[in-house]
Amino acid sequence: MQKKIIFQRFDERCNYIVRIQEILTHRNVNEIQVAVAFVRKGGVSQLIAALENSKAKTTVFAGINNDVTSFQGLELLFDNAVSVYGVDTNSKSMIFHPKIYLFKSDEYYDVIVGSGNLTNGGFTENIEVGAHLVLKKGNADDDQGILEIDEFFKALLEEKTGAIIEICSEVQLEEILAKGKLTDESIKHISENSSSDNTSDSGPRLSFLKKAMHVTSALKKILPQVSKSRVVVPTRFNASTWEHVWESNPLTERDLNIPTGINTNLTGNMNLSKGSFKIAFQTYFRNEVFLDAIWTIDKNPNYEITTVLAQLIILGNNVGEKEFTIRHDPRTNTPTYEQNNCMSHIRWGSLRSHIANRLYLEKRLNIYRTKVSEKEYSYAFVIQ
Repeated sequence: MQKKIIFQRFDERCNYIVRIQEILTHRNVNEIQVAVAFVRKGGVSQLIAALENSKAKTTVFAGINNDVTSFQGLELLFDNAVSVYGVDTNSKSMIFHPKIYLFKSDEYYDVIVGSGNLTNGGFTENIEVGAHLVLKKGNADDDQGILEIDEFFKALLEEKTGAIIEICSEVQLEEILAKGKLTDESIKHISENSSSDNTSDSGPRLSFLKKAMHVTSALKKILPQVSKSRVVVPTRFNASTWEHVWESNPLTERDLNIPTGINTNLTGNMNLSKGSFKIAFQTYFRNEVFLDAIWTIDKNPNYEITTVLAQLIILGNNVGEKEFTIRHDPRTNTPTYEQNNCMSHIRWGSLRSHIANRLYLEKRLNIYRTKVSEKEYSYAFVIQ
């Protein structure tokens, strides 16, 4: 067995994500299995970037109901075709707390075990220590370790009590979020790197700290990009100074994702229809309203997707700046298009916790925008 120690932030040449990148570069990895306590979007973004050229089947077991693992982190894994399982011990005194990253190739098991979670802190920013173990198949000393690792992940996959939940849809993730078993990164929480609300960045710093290294070269190709320039909207929104680009029909249970009828499905989306505007609604949102946003190919290559920062204002209350994901089908030869149905929609994601309210039935969703540069807009989504 070969062993290499990771001293993150002691050695600027190596941290968790750099070591993962090295394994993926030098091995023909065909399967990846991960079991960690905490998952956040920042760590997942780095992992997805490292996996850009990998075809390895990837599975992640993530602790949930621990006040750290986030909806956004698991959503990003799911959106990138990773098999995701949430592990809930149903106990506040005992949580799922391993940190093991397994990379299988034809000849080797590369295993990273240590203190680093699948978070930005665990991969790059925190002071972490880990061990990279290289186990060679057919080596008598290593085969026992390989067997024990396989038995660990097999036990997780075959757990029958219901404590381990396979994530099969974004709607399922939203339901877990609604139960309080995931955090919402769009709402301020204590960071996974912080011990309390009183933690301060002032005072003396550790002298041995080295620069945090990141793997970021692939991120722009993989992830929907968010506009950086925006206008902060005051609590009392003055619509007269903004361009009104759309108003919905009266909001329904389906729009707000609060279905009660047996024939009304929870989709996680809201269709962008004609509403009260006279528009070519099948192309209007892609080619006019959000034309200057940065669009990328969705995990389903038939669709395009973008994420824009916008103020969310509900019945006069400014909820704050949120990420809105817009998905569009550009095809013109499908039954959906030919039947004059909607080709664009809002994917609510974690925003469902803000909009799934029966008080908003029969209200209308409005979209406003204002120019912040020659080719960039700031947006406001207003329920009124």
